[in-house]
Amino acid sequence: MSRREQQSVQKVAAPVRKIRFQRTLLGGVLALCLSLSVAFAQSVTGSITGEVTDPSGAVVPGAKVVAQNLDTGVESPTTTNTNGFYRIQFLPIGRYQVTVQAPGFNTETVPPFNLEVLQTPTFNVKLQVGSAATTLQVSAAAPILNTNDATVGPPLRPTPSRIFL
Repeated sequence: MSRREQQSVQKVAAPVRKIRFQRTLLGGVLALCLSLSVAFAQSVTGSITGEVTDPSGAVVPGAKVVAQNLDTGVESPTTTNTNGFYRIQFLPIGRYQVTVQAPGFNTETVPPFNLEVLQTPTFNVKLQVGSAATTLQVSAAAPILNTNDATVGPPLRPTPSRIFL
């Protein structure tokens, strides 16, 4: 092959290599996006939300709300906002108990309940006026009912075929 033919081949080969590289890069980006979407879709957490009010129905901003996982003992604290609302997100599924405290009010405790996958139960708590040393134990909780959407799913239980990382 003459030098002129070699130069001609090199001119044609350069764009082909560039196109091959672009296709490979595009394929890699698409594979990454697909794997991320699958990873985000597999959530094994839930959330808890609610409103804290006083006996007259006025909101209680700055109340301390703690969700305690009864299986692990891990506590997830938050405080109510200026509208008296709280939200604790990304809680691993399990048995929880919620405790609410505010200065000048009795401590209120929501009875234990099971938090399931993607569940967001609402616990509105009405604090009674009292001292911080008084604790009021609620004896029964209403069953958790999802009124926000029609999603229904069985509890997620680990099995030998599922591996959680």
